[in-house]
Amino acid sequence: MALRAVLLLLILIIASPVDAQEALVPAGAISCATLPATAAADPATTAALPRGPFRADTHFRETTAADAEVSIAWLGDTFRRRFVPLSETAAVPARLRAFSLQRTLRADDIATQLGVWQETTLAALWCLLRRQPRGEAGPLSTGAAPNLLFMRDAAGALWAVDAVWGGAGWEIGASATDADRSWPAGTRVIGRVVD
Repeated sequence: MALRAVLLLLILIIASPVDAQEALVPAGAISCATLPATAAADPATTAALPRGPFRADTHFRETTAADAEVSIAWLGDTFRRRFVPLSETAAVPARLRAFSLQRTLRADDIATQLGVWQETTLAALWCLLRRQPRGEAGPLSTGAAPNLLFMRDAAGALWAVDAVWGGAGWEIGASATDADRSWPAGTRVIGRVVD
């Protein structure tokens, strides 16, 4: 009987949902603010957000030209269809938090664990890319591990948007959160701080 109780307990532990404290480890705060280019700012703040509405089609374009605002080598078809046509009503300053994924998980599990931290915006992603337009060091990972953000498309569906530095430019894609795709340990997950 004791062996049966131990086996049942072991099964419950194995089958229980993954604990956010174990899967996602905070990696630091990031602030994206709308500031004049001449304003003094601390290292965690940037003037990368434009004032007023944020139109994705004027920012997210494939170009690795030396004079490009951000070097983007590739935009995935799903990202193009779901996000490039979007216009966000206002580029609101965003306080973001980076997390390091400790083990392989599906996007829906990561989003669930982030809870209220999960959703970001295209303007926030652009802000981060502007801080590292040519793959410089900064809040986004520029190694082999992807950067993962969650945002909603025009229909209100939540998507996992990933950005990877590919050497010549950023490669940006989008996957459905309920897709069978898993994200590897080491993935940098970016979430929005909710007050």
